[in-house]
Amino acid sequence: MQNLTKIKFWNGNRSKIRQDHESNVLKAVLEATQADYGPFHIEESREDYPGLMESLAFSEKHHDVLITVAGNQKFDEYVIIIPKPIAHTILGYRIPIIRKTSEVVFTNLTEHELKHKTHGIPETWSDAHILRSNAYSVYEKGSFDELFQGFANHEFDYTTFGIKEVFDAFIKYTYFFFKSNPKFSCNIIGQRFPLPTASI
Repeated sequence: MQNLTKIKFWNGNRSKIRQDHESNVLKAVLEATQADYGPFHIEESREDYPGLMESLAFSEKHHDVLITVAGNQKFDEYVIIIPKPIAHTILGYRIPIIRKTSEVVFTNLTEHELKHKTHGIPETWSDAHILRSNAYSVYEKGSFDELFQGFANHEFDYTTFGIKEVFDAFIKYTYFFFKSNPKFSCNIIGQRFPLPTASI
């Protein structure tokens, strides 16, 4: 009888819908290889690690595995690339969330014009490096939960989420945020921008 393999999976610093998806992907992979490698038990942590703490997920937090986008430089030392798009490129297309007062400005915006608008993004997200490398203006600060407070304070012009994430993020965070900030109003605009994000 084979021993049970315990796997410490870190799944923080992302939206819940993406956490659920990546948890299901890991479980499916382990189930598919169980005949060769034996039974397993996943210990999943969804704790958020602020700032540089994220890069210590292996060395200090002692997790065994995490899932990230291609090009995430924080894990270059540890990365094992699996050349299959487990999210079916769905995170590579982003739907913007803008303030309602900016709707006219964002209508039919060109890529060149979009690069001069400031994209708000939580600190440590790997997208920030990818966007900067493609000449996008990026405001990187705070956590995922703090993003809409910065948006209400006009610290940046817009934010984006993957097609799979956007409605979960918008409904969950704007609902609770608007209860304490009733004068703030934002909207998901009806177009998607092919931002240069690496797909997973």
